[in-house]
Amino acid sequence: MTAATPDRTAPRRIDVHAHYMPHGRLVDGPGFPVLSGDDRGGQITIDDRPFRRVRPSLWDVGRRIADLDEAGVAIQVISPVPVTLGLDGGYLRAQNDALATAAAASGDRLLAFGAVPFTDPDAAAGEVTRLATLPGVVGVQVATMPNGLELDAPELGPFLTAAEENDLPLFVHPTEQARMVRGRGARTSSPSGCTPTLPPRRRPWSWAGCWSATRGCGWRWPTAAARCPGPTPGSAMP
Repeated sequence: MTAATPDRTAPRRIDVHAHYMPHGRLVDGPGFPVLSGDDRGGQITIDDRPFRRVRPSLWDVGRRIADLDEAGVAIQVISPVPVTLGLDGGYLRAQNDALATAAAASGDRLLAFGAVPFTDPDAAAGEVTRLATLPGVVGVQVATMPNGLELDAPELGPFLTAAEENDLPLFVHPTEQARMVRGRGARTSSPSGCTPTLPPRRRPWSWAGCWSATRGCGWRWPTAAARCPGPTPGSAMP
């Protein structure tokens, strides 16, 4: 009896938003997160202060693959924990190597988005070029305001050029920022009928986060929530 041939035309579930963090200390120095734990769970600490409790699948590739199997997900794209996005190049390079190692150990079940040091635009461009050489790395995760800059800021030109030249897409992750002044070309409505509101005490979502949550309301606005006609299936807005 011969084995059935798998149907390679059948749709597969691909998860593009899942974070990964390597176990242990990547680099020495203040301000760098450290992940410790065992098969019961883990803890991220920053300067010995607790930051977040996490599940073992955050760092354990085998546990993560088991979770994917249970959920019926064929491929997952892993990306850095957002708290690391503003760290320096030494940490991010080590983290990018760890992401690539995790992808390589997954049996083609994991791909990865890396991260780059936006405190130095030239270094960011150089790390993009290096990311393109790492097996399993397929893009770059960026914060909504990397180093306090809008995504169309001229200072990011070398980084954006390198990403384009190396054919690496950007995954924009909503983040909370100390400076949430939205800038050039802001508008207060869109052709789809969305109207931004500024509710008090609301998390400062970026335009990119709002865009993904409302199917196309791509304005730039601080702490923006959206009112759109009708329900929004799959909305990510809390």
